[in-house]
Amino acid sequence: MDKYKVVEFDGKDYVSQIDIEYKMVDVEQFTSCGYDVIQSNVVPDEDGYVTDDLISKIDIKQKSTDVINVATGSGKTTAIYKLIKKILSEDKQSIIIMATPFKSLVEKDMRELTGEKYGIDTGIITNYRYLDEEPNKKMLINLYLRIYRLQIL
Repeated sequence: MDKYKVVEFDGKDYVSQIDIEYKMVDVEQFTSCGYDVIQSNVVPDEDGYVTDDLISKIDIKQKSTDVINVATGSGKTTAIYKLIKKILSEDKQSIIIMATPFKSLVEKDMRELTGEKYGIDTGIITNYRYLDEEPNKKMLINLYLRIYRLQIL
């Protein structure tokens, strides 16, 4: 058996600190382009998640584009998954477009939405990478863009 030598070193020599840049949504950018903006704040529950309050503020019967700007890990994705399930249960003809900046999130969304918890029929969901192969399929295009129906600052 090989013997290993334990060496201690200072990680600062190998890792540089990078400040996280937080982007604030500027309502003026939307209003200056002619959008009607309704600004709303969401309140986290006792566990720190905004999922329930976010769902309560999005009217799925109202045609709109909503921008969600809240912290990572606060329940945005869970809220979106629940809203998708609700929309499809109320109107099976709906087309929902999700967009994502990373392929890994596309695959994660596909697994979650078609999995046991949300149970969306694989016959109506399409991974955007395979659109050319399934032209006649009703689509829920999975392109998760973290800009949705509610502006939160």
